[in-house]
Amino acid sequence: MGRGCSFRRAGLLGAALALLAGACTKENPAYRGPGDGPTVGPDDGGRLDVGTGDTGPGPAEDAGPGDCLTAPNGTPCGTGMVCLDGSCTPCAAGATCADPVSEGREGTIACGTGEPVCGDFRPAPNGRSCRDSAGVCYQGECNLGVCGGPDGLECLDPQAVCDLNGCAPDRRGACVTAPAGCTPTPPPVCGCDGNTYESDCYRLQAGVALDHVGPCTLGAEDCLNGVDDNGDGLADCQDPQCQADYTCAAPPPSGWTGVGWIDPDGLTSCPAELAVALDLFDAADIVAEPAQCDCDCDAPAGGTCESDLVCYRSNTACTGMSDTYPVTLAPPCQAATFAQMTLRCTASVPLPQGGACTAVASMIPPPAYSWPAAGRACLRPAGGSCGPGTAQCVPRPPSGSFLGPCLARAGSFSCPAPYTMTPVPLFDGSASDGRSCSACACGAEQGARCDCVGGPCVIGIHNSACTTGYGMVPADGATCSAVFVNGPLNVGLFLARTQLRPGACEPSPSLPTGGVQPTGPITVCCMP
Repeated sequence: MGRGCSFRRAGLLGAALALLAGACTKENPAYRGPGDGPTVGPDDGGRLDVGTGDTGPGPAEDAGPGDCLTAPNGTPCGTGMVCLDGSCTPCAAGATCADPVSEGREGTIACGTGEPVCGDFRPAPNGRSCRDSAGVCYQGECNLGVCGGPDGLECLDPQAVCDLNGCAPDRRGACVTAPAGCTPTPPPVCGCDGNTYESDCYRLQAGVALDHVGPCTLGAEDCLNGVDDNGDGLADCQDPQCQADYTCAAPPPSGWTGVGWIDPDGLTSCPAELAVALDLFDAADIVAEPAQCDCDCDAPAGGTCESDLVCYRSNTACTGMSDTYPVTLAPPCQAATFAQMTLRCTASVPLPQGGACTAVASMIPPPAYSWPAAGRACLRPAGGSCGPGTAQCVPRPPSGSFLGPCLARAGSFSCPAPYTMTPVPLFDGSASDGRSCSACACGAEQGARCDCVGGPCVIGIHNSACTTGYGMVPADGATCSAVFVNGPLNVGLFLARTQLRPGACEPSPSLPTGGVQPTGPITVCCMP
């Protein structure tokens, strides 16, 4: 007595494929195709009556171990293939297809639901039978939730909905419990109907397949404001729109100017989103010519001519006991006391004495120094969101030699972790110009002489007021002149007919000193 080849569409992927088994085929009188008008109604629980005919699966010898039952197009499938959706398909990854009983037959095996079925009740590749599992053998496993596909399988559970995978035609899906109520919980999703749903729950309620997570049409995401601008449930660095040009970095500690990146060449203008621009200067780049220094000596001053007057008590020669009286050009009448009677005197040749020069240092002001920037820091006080935690979303440094993320701060400080890489010491471009010249000095006067003018140089011996003369002594270092002074007596002496001819002083060199020193350090710290 024959059994009808009837099966539930809901969840029975293999049941539809059982038509390929030869038990119900176009060549089998029991087959009723779509053109024969199968009926489905609520009274029969969604059961599709394919017709009546001989009962039971096809004989096992219809296809021996390692063979595949004939697909609808009449093409047998070989080893490692299954009859799936009416075509020969390679076994799914991880499926076991080496079982000689199930090799090549997986797609034709309907797993029992207690209803008459078409096809061959055979074990699944793992050796389990799906006859009592209310499911089908699908890719080597008993699957209760397969739906959709080219055969349009529906879910067995009336409370379930078929959640199709993607928007492609004949796509398969999984049976999931239909949601009773929904709330607008991010992220929004885009359905295959082109509509955006506030949450995936609303999409399932509408019975629409999922196209992708996020709105159907995404607007632009501001990656630095901490807000989900385009409504995809992802703000700033969490949004794929931002991940190519932005990265997450530890926030700048209190007191630091901001976080951003460093251009070591200082040639790039900072973008608007990194509005804090700090030019960075390396002390090694200061170009400052030294001062040009000179030293001169003024004409000698304070010099005079001096002759020693030596007076003797002898009346016949300049020998014996004597007294010496130094006589200079100034003052013109020098007081002296002859303690004894003086009868003879001589005077030495006048010699220059006591001249000194004043040193005058001069400096030609050096040209202004130059100090080109060595780099530029492009920063912002705070970044955008990186999700849970304190990290901030900041622009990635451009490609090339740029460094970042980095911090900067005026002054000299230790770098805070994780910003542990420190470039060379840097400055803000302010400096102190201390370029000058060393002090200079003049040596002793050289080349001075005392000349006799208007006659031989002489020393006059007068009364204390230099109004009455007692005698003149030639200042030649040889003549012994007779002079009578009955001492003790105060006298006035003067050097006459003598003129000082000043010499000159040799200056010592004045050398450049000092330089240009940076005064405004900037601490820059970067992540390795």
